[in-house]
Amino acid sequence: MATERRKRRQGGQELIEFALTTILLVGLLLNAFITGMSLIRSIQVNQVCRDVDNMYIHGADFSTYSMQQLAQRLATGLSMKIGTAFTGNSSTNTGNSGNSLVTLSEVMYVGSTTDPNCAAVGASKCTNANSFVFAQRIQFGNGTLTA
Repeated sequence: MATERRKRRQGGQELIEFALTTILLVGLLLNAFITGMSLIRSIQVNQVCRDVDNMYIHGADFSTYSMQQLAQRLATGLSMKIGTAFTGNSSTNTGNSGNSLVTLSEVMYVGSTTDPNCAAVGASKCTNANSFVFAQRIQFGNGTLTA
């Protein structure tokens, strides 16, 4: 008799425990989903960077509009937008839309003043001796992302 009264008073305890546990588990599930989607996006960006870098290293000229369009096609799904069409070569083709900015840099080491790079301009005028310099920099995509 006493156990029945106790059971009647304690009814709904399981429901409260389930509700509190569910709140925690739903939060964990949503966090796992968001983290998974971010990981997928990170892998996509990594693959596009690897492909564009590989082409750039092997001589692709990304200062041309056609190569920038190719990079844009590689980045399908990443909301990459390049500037409007242009003719010739341009080291900067940025706009104000999209979620991506691609910066390709070629770095060169200028040796001592006796190296051919310095000797061509004269040893006294070679201010970049024994240092790294940018030989080329190309940017395309959303230029407002540099800040």
